[in-house]
Parts: sequence; C-alpha cells; structure tokens
Amino acid sequence: MPTVDEVKAANSESLSNNDFLVNLALTFNVVNIPLAIFILILVCIACILFVVLVIFIVRSCIRRKFIPKSKRRPIKSIYLDEIPGAIPGQVEGQHGTLEYSLEYQLTKQQLNVGVIQANDLALRPGVEHLDPYASVSLLKVQGEKSKVFGKVNKTVVRKNSTSPNWQQTFAYQIPESELKCITVVFEVFDYDSIGQDICIGHLDVPLKEVDEGEYAGQILERTGWLKCGEPMMEGIGELCIGLCCNNTGSQIDVTIYEARQLTVADQLSSKRGSSVFVHLVLKHNKKRMGHYNTKPKPELINPYFNERHTFTVKSGNLDSCVLLCKLKSNSGRKKTLGHTQLGVDATSSTGAKHWEEMIKGPGKTHVFWHMLSVGNEDR
Repeated sequence: MPTVDEVKAANSESLSNNDFLVNLALTFNVVNIPLAIFILILVCIACILFVVLVIFIVRSCIRRKFIPKSKRRPIKSIYLDEIPGAIPGQVEGQHGTLEYSLEYQLTKQQLNVGVIQANDLALRPGVEHLDPYASVSLLKVQGEKSKVFGKVNKTVVRKNSTSPNWQQTFAYQIPESELKCITVVFEVFDYDSIGQDICIGHLDVPLKEVDEGEYAGQILERTGWLKCGEPMMEGIGELCIGLCCNNTGSQIDVTIYEARQLTVADQLSSKRGSSVFVHLVLKHNKKRMGHYNTKPKPELINPYFNERHTFTVKSGNLDSCVLLCKLKSNSGRKKTLGHTQLGVDATSSTGAKHWEEMIKGPGKTHVFWHMLSVGNEDR
C-alpha cells in the first residue's frame, strides 16, 4: 500500500495539495491520482445502475401484486403444441384461437355444439377494429362427397372486440351411428352492415378424430387454432341484388342491378356474339314458386341489367323460401356460368344476411353485392 509521501511525489503539486484526492488514491491503493478519479467514476456508475435495477424489480413486484385479477391473462391449462388446427409452416396463433364445447345426449340423439369464445383474432389489413360473430355448420362426409347437415347457426355480433365472448350452444339431431361421418365447421366472420361479411378464420373438427366417450353424456371443452379465413369457393365476379318484401310477406320484389368484374370469357365457346343474362328461381321446400329471366347483355365484364321482378309468396312461407340467382350464357345450351343463393338457410353468409335484413325491414329495398360461385347449383 503506498504512503502519503509516495502519492504526493508521483503527482503534480495542484493534485498533491488536495487532501481528498490524496486520500482517494490511498483508498483505492494506487499512486496515480487521475487513475483514482477514474476508478471513482466507474464505481459511481455501477452504483447508479444497481439502484435502477432494484427500483425496476420492486416496481414490477408491486404492480403484479396490486393489479386487478380481472385484468390478468389466465394461464391456459393446455400445451400450445397440443392445440388442434395448427398448420405446418404457419406461425401458430397468427389467426387466433377458438374455444368450443361438444356434448352428445344419448337419450335425445342430440349433439350440442357450444361456441365459447375466441382469443387474439387478427385484424385484416386496413381495418382498425373487428365486429366478429361465429357460425356453426355440420358437414356430413360420405366417401369423397360432403354436404351440409342441418341448419347453419350463428352467434350474436360482438362489437369492436378481438377476443369476443359468446357462450352460445346450438343443438343438432343426429343418430349416434352417424357421428363419425360428421365434421363440425366453425367460422369466424367480421360483420359488415352494408356488404359481404369477411371470414377471418375457421376451424374444422372431424368427430371421427374425437373419442366419443369424452363427449357422450358430458361436456367436452377444447381450444383450437383458427386457420386462415380462406373463401370456401372461388368466384367469377359479383352480382348486385335488391330485395324488398311487403308488410304481409306475400310479395318479394327482386331487382337485378348489375354485375362486376366477371371472369367468364374462358367459359364461353366464342366471345363474338356472346351475351349473358340472370335467371331467377324462387323455391319453397324444393318446389318452384316462380322464375324470371333478365334481358341478355353483350357486356361480359360489367353488364348492367337494372330489371325488377315480383314474386308472390304464400303467407308464412317467406322464412323458408330460397332464391336462386344464376348467371347464364345466352348462346347454345345457355350454360350456367355462376350462381348465388339467398335465403335464411343459404350456404353463404351474405345470402342469409340479405334475406334476414329484408324480413326485418319490409317496404324497404335492401341492396347487397353477392359473390357468384363457379358452376351450377340447384336445390
């Protein structure tokens, strides 16, 4: 350890005359006073960092202790890699998750499907908030063919939420022997009050992959990853349709305004002289109630029709009617190029919503754009 004389002899007179600096050098066991000052600065910086770290830790502990339990994120009792619906190569959870329940009542031969809640739904590009609702449908798979079994049910719309809570249950009458042929399809949509609802995620649950003993006579709750909300069918364009019913529900005015962005040229044998028209068919319990054809239009991309037709409906049958709209070629065999369906039980969410809006608001024309699906469909 250096002495006082050694420290004073090794430094300039201005530094040696400062007793504090001399004692500082002796404390750090060095002869050079500037080195002692540098060591002091390092010690001060280390102390400040330590104090900041302690304050941060204390603040985190206090905040965790006093934060309301309702705002804490619950810890899920399931491993992330065990959640069904994940797609290899995709980032898990980027479309959110859906909590659902299954229960089969043996005595009633009834399957109860519950939609509990969704979590962390992804916003679409250019959209600031979501108004989500969920739909539940059953697909009956037989070989390579599948068809919708029963009614498509929908939850209520939850405004401005990416983690909506629904807590709704829907019942389906299914024989126990057919359970293994059923796939439960959950779809989450972003509600649009004036246009087409956008599917933002879906989850398929084949019952053949679920142990029947887990949901027969008891409620089974599960969580699944939502897959990308891809459209179920490819479209060839859109058709603008107006619907209006009178107060008694005995008449329906259907107005075909126009179609847009049609891609039908490749389906026509010859573009020269080709034209398209819209064929309307109103059905009740698969029985034709009336039909109508618009005038053919030579425009094949954005044809403008602006035609209205009135259908007569028996009182009380409006809820169970289906309106088929087919875009057809006017040449040859009048091939069906695309179709859409409107009605409470329509296969598309837009077709069902449009029909419901018409029934809720009689006397007013409700206008929607509908996607035209490829090919022909008849019910």
